[in-house]
Amino acid sequence: MSTSASDRDHLIAASLSLVAIAGLHLDGWAHANRPGLETFFTPWHAVLYSGFVLSAAWLILLGVRLGGRSAGAVAWWSALPKAYKSGIVGVAIFAAGGAGDMLWHTLFGVETGVDALLSPTHLVLLVGGMLVFSSPAVAAARDFTGRWPGVAAIALSTASIAGAGAFFLSYLEVFQWPRASQLYVPNGANEGSAVLGFGGYLANTAAIVVAILLLRRFLARPPLGVLTAVTAVVAIGGAAFTEFAYPEPIVGAILGAVAADVALAVLPWPWDRWLVLGALAPLAIWSGQLIGVEVGVGIGWTVELWAGVVALCSLAGLSLALLTRPRDVSTARRDEPVTTEATLVG
Repeated sequence: MSTSASDRDHLIAASLSLVAIAGLHLDGWAHANRPGLETFFTPWHAVLYSGFVLSAAWLILLGVRLGGRSAGAVAWWSALPKAYKSGIVGVAIFAAGGAGDMLWHTLFGVETGVDALLSPTHLVLLVGGMLVFSSPAVAAARDFTGRWPGVAAIALSTASIAGAGAFFLSYLEVFQWPRASQLYVPNGANEGSAVLGFGGYLANTAAIVVAILLLRRFLARPPLGVLTAVTAVVAIGGAAFTEFAYPEPIVGAILGAVAADVALAVLPWPWDRWLVLGALAPLAIWSGQLIGVEVGVGIGWTVELWAGVVALCSLAGLSLALLTRPRDVSTARRDEPVTTEATLVG
């Protein structure tokens, strides 16, 4: 009997999280493209909830395996890695949210617009989901081996976190249809659309960068491939709402992430690579995405707008990386106790 969770265990947990994310985006696609959807019992909900049921089952089985089949629930709980205990709490929150969501739909009907992203029961589901999605990444990062299953687990789990965050910000989505393609006239009627476009780039920057910065508490540098996986899930998931009507920006963003990933891993940066990621990732991803917009449908924004939004997102990413920079304990006062960071998970 194994007494510790392996990279394979983390990879299975992360893969099941991604199944739930796939169901989440399928459900979003159905609400956007299937008018008259007025029932809780849909194939898309089945994929979503199956992912969570399987995730819960796997975490319970993991606890039983680590604690011993005859040891009892207390031993199973104690044997689970700390991150997966947060995942179990997330499953409980999600189950409560799911029951409430079914009741909500029964009483008030099924949301068909942006109200679905603000429904109280859906936000409860988001909280529970984030705890579940993040647990494999945190667990694998705590015991990082450098082997590919561990790296893949971190990549898929982190991509699930970002995918969920971007989904609930999809009213500012930049991959559904490119606002940058609209002709911009200063003080014109479409200036509000440009403002929403800026908001979309900033919101998606936060979804991508914050999910990856969760790892810096445990790892000295971002693992190769994580940024690409996160960007791919955010871009492909967001574009599903409009059935991939604009493929070029998706490809451009993913290629930009690949370039940033390689540059982070290969170049001899003299600075903290997490800070480099914060600035470089938005620069590369949104430059690639806007090149895709130009190739696909043409950019209607002025150079000040499209270049400015790339620069603004890069500064925002750098700011997020600076804000999450761990305190240098060597500078703490001698009479001040040194404690670990208070975190949401793990």
